[in-house]
Amino acid sequence: MSLGTNIVSDLTRVAKAVPTKLFSFQLFFVIGPFWTISPLGRIALIPRVSAQTTASCNASLDYGWSYNSVNQDPCIVATYLGEACTASLGYMIPAINSSQVYNSSQVYKGPAGAEANTCRCSSVFYMMLSACAACQGGSYSLWPNYSQNCSEVYNSMFPENIPSGTRVPHWAYLNFTTVDGAFNSTEAQQVGGFPESTGTSILASSTSASSTRKIIGSVVGGFVFLCLSAVVVVIYLGRRRRRRVMALEKLIPFPLISQSGSMATATLLPSHSFGQFTLVRPLSKKNITVLQMVSILKVKVVIMTWLDLVHKTFSL
Repeated sequence: MSLGTNIVSDLTRVAKAVPTKLFSFQLFFVIGPFWTISPLGRIALIPRVSAQTTASCNASLDYGWSYNSVNQDPCIVATYLGEACTASLGYMIPAINSSQVYNSSQVYKGPAGAEANTCRCSSVFYMMLSACAACQGGSYSLWPNYSQNCSEVYNSMFPENIPSGTRVPHWAYLNFTTVDGAFNSTEAQQVGGFPESTGTSILASSTSASSTRKIIGSVVGGFVFLCLSAVVVVIYLGRRRRRRVMALEKLIPFPLISQSGSMATATLLPSHSFGQFTLVRPLSKKNITVLQMVSILKVKVVIMTWLDLVHKTFSL
């Protein structure tokens, strides 16, 4: 007898011996672990895909370029975008040739009334919906006709957060209003699907502009910072130089004049000295420079005299 048969017979005997509610509770803990690891249990645990639609692209038409990187056709992506504004009610796109479309020209009409929300009044949703119609072999409305009932339109942007589980191709953000005011499959195919937008509202047409503004702001900010740094350095060096000059003026002894009026060149006493000498006013910067030059000349004269003496000595 197999293990499965033994388990079933044991469970049957338990069911007869205990009340129904208690048996159900015990049965859950008995077969629960086996159910979760079984193939049927794994299928039951797969999360439900929220986007439901009866519209799908015709495989015979050349619209493979319109699929996103997770192999979702424009109809599925458009359904996800529509659900962003009607999460509690759900949103479904009917097939273009179904009776729900209510027109013989097989065109998805624009929203009206309460349906004219921020999602459906976005050109990104319009692009995906138009591609959905085109890939089924149907037609699509011009953007002005589609959005005529919208109190506010959102060109080249999706104002709501992009639902998780989908990726919006880059061509959906195409600024078609500068081309012919309608979805253009040739133009969209040339733009391509990358980079895709996921999980958040992304304005593709302004992404590059935003990056440019950030770069310009960084350059200007860096330039201003360098200018301010240069000013600070100049001020610091100027104050430091003034402090050094003031310290030098304090350290240099003042020349003294005797009571008779003659210059005391033999001895220079500091400013606090007293006696037979009278303090002279502090020298100016110009006078200090002159004295330094005179001192240098004196040193040169002494050196030249010494060298001349040495030369004469060795010449003898």
